[in-house]
Amino acid sequence: MTERRMTLTMFMAAFGYANDAWRHPQSRTADIGSLAHVRDMAQAAERAGIDRLHREDRDDRHRIDDLVGTVHGGWDSWDRDAIIDDKAGGQWIDNDRVHDIDHVGAHFRVQGPTNIPRSPQDRPVLVQAGQSPAGIELGSTYADFIYAVQPEKAGAIAWYADYKKIVAAKGRDPERVKVLPGIIPIVGRTMSEAEEIAAELDECVTDTNGRALVSGLLDVDVSDLDVDELIPRNAWATARTGWSGGGCSARWRPNSLCAS
Repeated sequence: MTERRMTLTMFMAAFGYANDAWRHPQSRTADIGSLAHVRDMAQAAERAGIDRLHREDRDDRHRIDDLVGTVHGGWDSWDRDAIIDDKAGGQWIDNDRVHDIDHVGAHFRVQGPTNIPRSPQDRPVLVQAGQSPAGIELGSTYADFIYAVQPEKAGAIAWYADYKKIVAAKGRDPERVKVLPGIIPIVGRTMSEAEEIAAELDECVTDTNGRALVSGLLDVDVSDLDVDELIPRNAWATARTGWSGGGCSARWRPNSLCAS
């Protein structure tokens, strides 16, 4: 545990979760685009696509490309100066500044423009949640932010550097693609108090639930391992996990993972 002084929080952001598995991207474009026009809301965001990858084929990139292309087309279909608000002439928008999308893909066809004016920041940001190979591929291709969890500082630094290289290899500016680290802050008036709270939380994890959580997070079966037994390297070799560092199996045990 590392001690950090808390500073005053000035700004907070909320990212809306959008499951695109059962909704047409045109309606999703309008839903998320509308949030950007809510008073005092400077940003709207969509966590796009990863749920579809998990529910359908992890390699179904053509459908994801089709979906994101449709959504981006909708957000770009209004020019920045499309609203002229001509009360005397009775005209709200200049129709020449609102354009059809004419998107024809393998999965979606959209002619239209969206019925929502252009976002104040041009388009809502896209947030990718997940660090599986499919999630990294999707995030590095499209996302403005990726949410990732690494349990150790060294692994987090390595994962960050690797992800930025992937983004750069796709012709994107890695400085404009941000990483949101997943952390669990334990707040106490003193370091010892925070450690006591952390220990109390650790005691709340049952063996069954802890094993299930570790197995799900790491894609490694730990059901037959003793809580103090090392996770075998051959289990890590076949795991579809986004955790950084193959050497983790030499240090991590199911009981320490369950407790965290």
